[in-house]
Amino acid sequence: MNYSPESVQRLLDSDDYGDRLSGVNQLRYLASEIAFEMLQPLINDSNARVRYSAVSQLDILGRQNLDLA
Repeated sequence: MNYSPESVQRLLDSDDYGDRLSGVNQLRYLASEIAFEMLQPLINDSNARVRYSAVSQLDILGRQNLDLA
C-alpha cells in the first residue's frame, strides 16, 4: 500500500477515532521528520486510545527533536 502524508493527514483529521488510530499507525510508513510533526497534535486527542498510540510512537519519532519530545 502507498502511504502519503496527505492520505494519512485525512485520517488524522477524521472525527472517527478508528480512522485516527489507523492514521497514527500509518505514520510509521512516512519519513520520520514528517511523521513527528503530524504526531504532535494527537498527543492531546480527545480519545484516550489515540493519545496512548501517539505517545507510544514518541519513543521512536521523538528522536527527531528531543527537546520538544
